[in-house]
Amino acid sequence: MKATILILISIIFFSYSFAQKEQDNFLVSNPRQKTLYIGIENPLQILTKQYSCNAIKIKVDNGKVRQFKESCSFTVNPNKPGPCKIEVFKAANHKLVGSIEFQSMKLPKPEIQVAGMSSGGTIAKGFMHAQRALQAKLDGFDIDVNYEILSFCIIIIRGRNVVFNHANVGSRFSGETMQAISAIEEKDQIIFCSIKYRDLDGELGTLSPAEYIITD
Repeated sequence: MKATILILISIIFFSYSFAQKEQDNFLVSNPRQKTLYIGIENPLQILTKQYSCNAIKIKVDNGKVRQFKESCSFTVNPNKPGPCKIEVFKAANHKLVGSIEFQSMKLPKPEIQVAGMSSGGTIAKGFMHAQRALQAKLDGFDIDVNYEILSFCIIIIRGRNVVFNHANVGSRFSGETMQAISAIEEKDQIIFCSIKYRDLDGELGTLSPAEYIITD
């Protein structure tokens, strides 16, 4: 059984895709390639030629690490930008198997979405009526991060006239905002601007405006 496990590890070891870093004694697979992002748990797969998954431990010099029981799966959550050194040890005697370094960085700014749609699209009037809040999402990331939207302005343009201009506190649409949205018409332009938010580090920032055209 042990021989079978070692054979399987060897097969996996030499068949991983390019999203990895390989050393003489072990391999680290990172779906985000050479980057670890601050504020989230970054998944890693760590395989060694000599030891089974539950016989190894890892240590990092930047952030926290979590190991899944009897698994080669780990997560690393860096706490500052810059290098993050990962050391792999044999659990029984703390013997160093090897080390590897990734770069840690902050997540990029999220983008505003309404009804799951990014800026520049069209939204059916009935669909817009059903919306209750503004959302900030990371484009192109397979992670769900909850950003706090503190405030924003909503502008509704009909033809050449501004028919509504309102400062909304929080991510949820206020009563005034909901009332204005309930009265939108086909070809109206809705603009969300001056969007203030708080990122995962607690820092305040401003997001790019988002605009949509209403269809019937």
